[in-house]
Amino acid sequence: ANCGTFVEGTPGYTCRIDPFNWVVGREYRLRVWAVGEDALGEWWGAWVQDTVTGVDSHVGSIRVPASWNRLYPWSVSWTEYFGVRPKTCSKLPWAKAQFGFPTANAGTVQIASHTHTIGSGECPSHSRITEVPGADVQEMGRPPGGGG
Repeated sequence: ANCGTFVEGTPGYTCRIDPFNWVVGREYRLRVWAVGEDALGEWWGAWVQDTVTGVDSHVGSIRVPASWNRLYPWSVSWTEYFGVRPKTCSKLPWAKAQFGFPTANAGTVQIASHTHTIGSGECPSHSRITEVPGADVQEMGRPPGGGG
């Protein structure tokens, strides 16, 4: 129900899981897999799994045209603030998320490489990416206590 097209630089398709009862400090798992085909292409579905309760929440489904030859061999993760625009970048609320490197085929396929890029946005100096073993940590805004 929360899926649709967008244009931000280039056109794309997005599915938002809003509202969702995220628990701070809890690990979640995004799972994506092919769920069927029709004459126009292959359907892929996405679910977020709460790793504590085991509950899967369906995010959405997308039909990938047969001409794409499945999904692209790369992925993107990011943090973004959707609230009321702060008067200054120093007022940007703090957010921190850790994204584990994606795998495929039940973990048998690992990433070959990765890069970090902070978009131009409106407050790029208030965003940072830190690599930790097996994951990237993305932060935006000022951490509690004013550090960063």
